[in-house]
Amino acid sequence: MKKIPFLLWWVVLLVFSCSTERETKSGIFWKITSNDGNESFLYGTMHEYPEGRIAVSKKVLSALRTCKTLALERDLKNVEDQRIFLQNDKHKVDLKANQVIASRYNLKSMEGELVSVANSNNIKIRGLETAKELLDVLDKVPHRYESQTEEQTIEHYEQLINIYNSELIDYFADEFLVKEFGDETRKLVVNQRTLNWLDDIEGLVKEDKTFIAVGMGHLGGKNGLLNLLKNKGYKLERIRL
Repeated sequence: MKKIPFLLWWVVLLVFSCSTERETKSGIFWKITSNDGNESFLYGTMHEYPEGRIAVSKKVLSALRTCKTLALERDLKNVEDQRIFLQNDKHKVDLKANQVIASRYNLKSMEGELVSVANSNNIKIRGLETAKELLDVLDKVPHRYESQTEEQTIEHYEQLINIYNSELIDYFADEFLVKEFGDETRKLVVNQRTLNWLDDIEGLVKEDKTFIAVGMGHLGGKNGLLNLLKNKGYKLERIRL
């Protein structure tokens, strides 16, 4: 099965219809409301994004400033957790491809931008998983890759940019990731981690007004956060950027 290495890196460091039945087809920014009226936000990120091609909307940053907690995939302010993650090579899926991307684009950390706003507004930061939990998942990923040219690497990255800007979360989660990684890897890296976070997300939403920011691949599809939260009775409202 075809495996595209650098795309897995961007997903880990990062998934059209007007009918109510397909309301989560597209959209990277959502307000979620519990049965008792508590409101929070869910935002799909592109973990490292090209400046000038993608931007964090003022609507997103304004909503974050109203929240008490910022919940990320990992707590990026936890020094020990960061040390464990960065000293391990499991997250460096394809260093050459990453270098090609970094050389062609001026990359910024989307989570870093959100953390900066949180720090300036005394917003608590929480992680939905630890570095060890993430690295344990990556250790199970089959590493059977095809080599890519620089042109192919850029072509695939351009596809990611276009998908993100189009906010096609269902397509990204249920079609694009399956085509690139295979269903086994998609289930392991995306679906299982999403499910693992669900209880913590519900706990945070009940405790405080929370801004949840995770990779776009975790929002859409039948196993995405939006569908999981909807099945638990949460009201979902897309915020158009």
